[in-house]
Amino acid sequence: MRRSILLLALLLFPVAAGAAGKRHVSGTVQPSTCSVGDVFHHAGAANPDCVCEPVDTWSCSADPAGVYEPLLVNSAGLAAALSDETGTGLACFNTDTVIATPDITGKVDRNSVAVDDDDCTGEQGMAWYDTTDERFEWCDENSGVPHFLHPRNVIPTAIDSPAGGGGTNYYGGHYRFGGSANDFNPPINFGTANAAYADHAFVVCAAGGGGGTDTVVQVAGTSITDEMVRTTSDTQDLTIDDAGAAGAYYETSKKWIGQISLTKISGPDLLCNYGATKYQDAFNTNFTVTGFEVNWLAGSNDSGLDILLRHHKTAGWTYSAGSEPIPPTAIVSLQDIYVVEYEASNGESGAFKEVGLSVDVEGDDGEGVFWEVVTTSAGTIEVGMALVIIEAR
Repeated sequence: MRRSILLLALLLFPVAAGAAGKRHVSGTVQPSTCSVGDVFHHAGAANPDCVCEPVDTWSCSADPAGVYEPLLVNSAGLAAALSDETGTGLACFNTDTVIATPDITGKVDRNSVAVDDDDCTGEQGMAWYDTTDERFEWCDENSGVPHFLHPRNVIPTAIDSPAGGGGTNYYGGHYRFGGSANDFNPPINFGTANAAYADHAFVVCAAGGGGGTDTVVQVAGTSITDEMVRTTSDTQDLTIDDAGAAGAYYETSKKWIGQISLTKISGPDLLCNYGATKYQDAFNTNFTVTGFEVNWLAGSNDSGLDILLRHHKTAGWTYSAGSEPIPPTAIVSLQDIYVVEYEASNGESGAFKEVGLSVDVEGDDGEGVFWEVVTTSAGTIEVGMALVIIEAR
């Protein structure tokens, strides 16, 4: 500490040094002797800064900026010294002012270069982005396959059963279906006024007539965005391909609250099932379902219990003229897996779990997941929790 204070004092308040070695002095009278490189600041002189060269000879300049080092006799001199990046200034403790770029050894693979590396031989401690597997990988030993980053999340959903009787209920999303098929000519209304649905309207249609003219169905009502922008008297048109096969699915990108109307505004009349849906889409991002787990406490006996994990998507729908459309096959069904031992026993716990799934869900393109619980008794599930394990991609 004392050395630091002394050094700072010598820099800020220069004094004459011995004849041997470089020194910085100031005053009104030049010293009679000097060594090569000594600097003298002549206070008040026209040519105030002088350098000793040769021995005992002062050479003075009116513009020392590019010739002599600044003197640390005031704050301006100190500022100038600290700003000197030539490598020879008073504030420089080395002759090299360039900081060399550190040499980081190891594997460096950039996205501009295709990398497909699934072997850790000789690559312990290395990491890279695998453009084939589309993930970050690394090796913690010199053999085997790389580990990889897979951001994992859990979508939790509480489930139960209505006390009034059995039926189909949805959790973490839903389907709402209209009655039998309709051609929306004349227009129809769907839903309950002022209900907080926030879901997408859809139609599932019969085969097109093939006459070359598409059918356009307009959905109208109050829309709501994910940014909570509410728009009354909003509309969106669904254009139904005249050459489409039976079961073709069309969905509005907009979400609706309250009652909506569906109106055929052009093209031939075409019968369609209709409804609305809400689903978990991981905030409009793509993900992979890798597993799930459901636990519950039964509130009554039920020999018809089924729990399904739905994958909502446009493909796989079945048109039904006289009833509701049939959604795509569920990712998993309790009855399908357990075959016989799927019943609920009053007052007892139940569980349903699977790992190792790999179901891609295009959350940024109208896909998502939610739970469907089918019961045949009142209060089958008194309380329960369903978890979906997803990995971002």
